[in-house]
Amino acid sequence: MIFRRLHALGADWIYCFPEMYLVELARVDNLDTPGDYDVTESPARTLRAHRDRAEVEQPRGQLAAIHEQARQDALDQLPPDTVRGYRQVYGRDPRGWPPA
Repeated sequence: MIFRRLHALGADWIYCFPEMYLVELARVDNLDTPGDYDVTESPARTLRAHRDRAEVEQPRGQLAAIHEQARQDALDQLPPDTVRGYRQVYGRDPRGWPPA
C-alpha cells in the first residue's frame, strides 16, 4: 500500500541495508589545553586515551566484518519483503538493492 501511494505521488524509495554502529562516548574535558598541561600527567592521559581508543576499534572492526558477511548472505537469499513489494509496484529494484 505504501509503495502504491509513493508511486502515485511520483516519489521513490531508496533501500538501505541495516547496519549497527558502535558509538564512542568520550568526555571533552579530557583534552589538554595549554594552561592545563602537566608534564607528568599529560603523557599518562595520552596513553590512556590511546588504549581506550584501541578498545573501541576492535569491536568496531568486528561489527564491520559481520556487516559485510550479512550483505554477502543477503545476496544468496530472497530479497526482503519491502524490496519485493517495491518490485511489484515499480517493476524494478529500488536504488540500494542489491546491497553493495
